[in-house]
Amino acid sequence: MLTSHPRTPRPVAVVDHTTASPELLWACWIDVRNWSIWDPWVESATLEGSFEVGATGRVVEKTGFHTTFTVIAADAPTYLEFAVRLPGVQVHMSRKIVEESSVTTFQHSLWLSGWLWWLWIHPLRRRRADMDAAVKNIATYAGAFHR
Repeated sequence: MLTSHPRTPRPVAVVDHTTASPELLWACWIDVRNWSIWDPWVESATLEGSFEVGATGRVVEKTGFHTTFTVIAADAPTYLEFAVRLPGVQVHMSRKIVEESSVTTFQHSLWLSGWLWWLWIHPLRRRRADMDAAVKNIATYAGAFHR
C-alpha cells in the first residue's frame, strides 16, 4: 500500500454548476463508456461490472496511454472516488455534489498520494486546462438531459 508523503500537494479542485439534478449528474459520472464525450483526456473507458467500491476499469487516454482505475468510494448520488496506480504514486480523482438548489453545484478533484508524488505533479498540472474543460463539459452534457 502506498503511503502519503507529508509534503503531498493539496488537491486540485474545480467547481461548477448544472441545471441537472444530482441523480442525473451521478448517472453521467458512472456511465464510464461515455466518459470520452465530456472528458478531453479520455479516448475510451470500460468498467468491469457495476460502479461500486472495488470495481476496476480501464481508460485509454487520447495520448494512447492505458491505465487501470479502481473505484474507492461510491455514495450515490453525492460522492465518488477512483484511483489510478502509477509507479510510486496513486492519482485520486473524486466527484462530489457540493450544494443543491435550483442548480446543482459540484466539484471534481484530483490529488496524489505516494512517495513519488513530486515526480508526477508537473505532468498532471499541465493537464489543468483539460480538467477545467471536463467540468464545463459534464455540466453542459448533464444539463442537456434536464431540458
